[in-house]
Amino acid sequence: MATCVAVSTFLLTATLAWSESVPGSLDVHWNEGALDCRATPQEPLQVHQYEPQTLILRQSPCADFEANFIYLLIGSDKALLIDTGAVADPKAMPLAKTILQLLPDKDGKKLPLLVAHTHRHLDHRAGDPQFSSLPSVQVGGIL
Repeated sequence: MATCVAVSTFLLTATLAWSESVPGSLDVHWNEGALDCRATPQEPLQVHQYEPQTLILRQSPCADFEANFIYLLIGSDKALLIDTGAVADPKAMPLAKTILQLLPDKDGKKLPLLVAHTHRHLDHRAGDPQFSSLPSVQVGGIL
């Protein structure tokens, strides 16, 4: 319930800011994977900075055929991660490690993070266990 309230509050307070288009760059070439991923190793995650507070991450097609997009929205007091993708294993998909590196520091600590999901399918929440024991991270429900 607390997670629902937190997500709802975040979305309601951001409505005005989201009502207008945010200028940013989509000048990016997304990884296409490979015919033989074993012969052509790929980075598991690709990170693109759309604008300073909006990062778009994509799981490599070699890590999972879904090649999910994951979004990190950074606010002044909290960050929102939308979806955790299709791969649970942090060795194969270092999502939590990558997100923590991307989060700015505030008062000597990483900015608190709320993890939410677009829907319940496993390919959008398989990475949740990577975040469940991290301090200042709240893994929530569906947006």
